[in-house]
Amino acid sequence: MNTLRIGFIGAGGVARVHMKNIAEIEHTSIVAVTDIHSEAAKRAASEYKARAYADAEQMMDKENLDAIFLCVPPFAHSDLEEKVVARNIHLMVEKPVELELSRAKEKAEMIECSGIINASGYCLRYWDLIAKAKELLGDQTVAMVRGQYLSSFVNTPWYRHQEKSGGQLVEQSTTLWTLFAISQETLKPSVLTWH
Repeated sequence: MNTLRIGFIGAGGVARVHMKNIAEIEHTSIVAVTDIHSEAAKRAASEYKARAYADAEQMMDKENLDAIFLCVPPFAHSDLEEKVVARNIHLMVEKPVELELSRAKEKAEMIECSGIINASGYCLRYWDLIAKAKELLGDQTVAMVRGQYLSSFVNTPWYRHQEKSGGQLVEQSTTLWTLFAISQETLKPSVLTWH
């Protein structure tokens, strides 16, 4: 089996979690890392025997990548997804995928039309608990869903600024919404409350 060659755009906290997990998967190799903070890219690249880049486009142009993990803050996405897709590279976008719904929809359509394999970082949807909930609900009609997300603040300079993170509605509540949405064939909430 061929080894999947993976690049990372972003080398911060969540990227490091993904890198650790990818490094444990057989037939994968982290070959390139880029970050606007060159020292972060160099540290991660050194740890995984990859090449460090200061620029995402340069990394994509120089490396023969099978997939990219896009792990930058919400405000920093810009047109990175478009640049990855234009090179026909498969893509995992860490959540939230965009600050503006209209831009998220544009990107989703563009990615879907491209035919690349893609995913977003809403990992809770893969919990075995979700499959069990769908099984238990069966074809029942659900009148109300209540979601809570308990967490401490992420210790990053952008997280507490709504214009950069989207605030809790974008950062955390979207996580809960995806859990409801994946079971939409059995879960059609008429009332949603967020706490």
